[in-house]
Amino acid sequence: MTLFPFLLAGSALFLLFPGADRLTAEEFTQDIVLRVNPAKKDADLDWFLDNPSLFIATQEEFIKQFAKGTYTWLDKEKTRARFNPDRTNLKLRGEESGETIVSFKDSRISGVMISLLNKGDDGYIKEIPFKAAINTAKNTLKAVAKVTETPRKKNETISKADGSVWSTKKALYMLEYLWVPEEIKDDWKWYAHGEFVRIKIVPPQVLLGAQQNTVKINISRPELVKRVKKEGSKVWLDGVPMVDQGSKGYCAVASFERVMRYFGSQVDMHDLADLANASFFGTSPAAMKDAVHKMAVRSGLRTREPIFMEGKHYNSMEKAYNREASKANLGTVDPEGLSDLYEEMDPDVFKKMRLADPGFKKFTSEVARNIDAGIPIMWALQLGMFWEERIEDSFEANRDKPKGSVHKAEDEDGDEAENQTDEVEEKKAKPAAGTPAKRPKRPPGVSGGHMRLIIGYDPKERVVFYTDSWGPGHEMKKMSIEEAWTVTMALFIVEP
Repeated sequence: MTLFPFLLAGSALFLLFPGADRLTAEEFTQDIVLRVNPAKKDADLDWFLDNPSLFIATQEEFIKQFAKGTYTWLDKEKTRARFNPDRTNLKLRGEESGETIVSFKDSRISGVMISLLNKGDDGYIKEIPFKAAINTAKNTLKAVAKVTETPRKKNETISKADGSVWSTKKALYMLEYLWVPEEIKDDWKWYAHGEFVRIKIVPPQVLLGAQQNTVKINISRPELVKRVKKEGSKVWLDGVPMVDQGSKGYCAVASFERVMRYFGSQVDMHDLADLANASFFGTSPAAMKDAVHKMAVRSGLRTREPIFMEGKHYNSMEKAYNREASKANLGTVDPEGLSDLYEEMDPDVFKKMRLADPGFKKFTSEVARNIDAGIPIMWALQLGMFWEERIEDSFEANRDKPKGSVHKAEDEDGDEAENQTDEVEEKKAKPAAGTPAKRPKRPPGVSGGHMRLIIGYDPKERVVFYTDSWGPGHEMKKMSIEEAWTVTMALFIVEP
């Protein structure tokens, strides 16, 4: 059996097709156009352009300005707030806008990033809307700044983005955009497309070079060890930043951004998506591996992949599983691709087979070794084999639903209160009296490659602690070490 390539956070390929001319990008995306949720709230972003005292505005002023439920705090310290385009109608000068991140330092606004277009949320971005967004943004910033624009410098950035800068006494306005030309790599055709068009607003007194993506890392190993927390037999890392990938298949690049921010680099998952050739459906492990190495070279870090499964490993795994399945009088599997392999295997038999693999010992030692050193682990795995905490929030569980159909309610301060859904049929019904609650062996409708961070472990309880890039509520969850190893596809280590 030959296994096909797969993606972290999805099983479909975007912008690349074998044979080059089988499908147009428009034909490919027709089936994944997502409907607008009419219940979405409105948020006017003009306040960020028109407020003459933006960078002395406090969190309290920000909260008063924007309605409850239009944004979510990404951490308990309220250092970053995210406006989610899936559930909020975002407008900038009357035009539809996208994901917006507001950063705070010492309880005051320290920066704003407004995404006008990005491949992850908007899919295939053609040349006409791409150029239109740039022209609209230029006219908007020119009118706000009332100064002549200058070219944006590239020497501090990780991407090939172009752009312009308007420097005023009130703020430094930056427009950044990236167009990727058509290219054929290894018999795959990547169609010409726009990666992103975004506006950044930062304080005027900060040097331009420092405001672009900071790449170099100067953190030391002793500093990282200080972030290791212990309570009884539990060991975990403190201060891992949260990033919300939203409804795009950016689990890999969002996880990568979190690791880089943990080390002190102000990178962005949209830049990393270009570096890793990510699509809104996901990133291939091979491309992620290459991107991690590229980023490490530019940032003064080193990388390792102590575990990285390739085609030959999956073929061996299939044979080993079929031997165990035959012993248990279960049917053997003969999948056409990697996703089919995981979906066809019985979880209990698969786990028994995987625990006999010598790689299990290496997995447990790598987890302990790196967490003890203060280093989070980028963990590539297969979702849907076992039940997990809040698995219903995953991109994989929601990728076929209309945008906005799943949302998080917030309390009066804009914090997440509980998970809700507009899909009535998905509400969990209570079993009738006397009827035992029963659920399937594995979560239905969830499958596909995924990446998250391992941030802790407990040898006594025999669990690993992990975090998903799905926003508040996913800062720390746990899974048995046995189940964690069973679904592991790769471990990426980025370290000083």
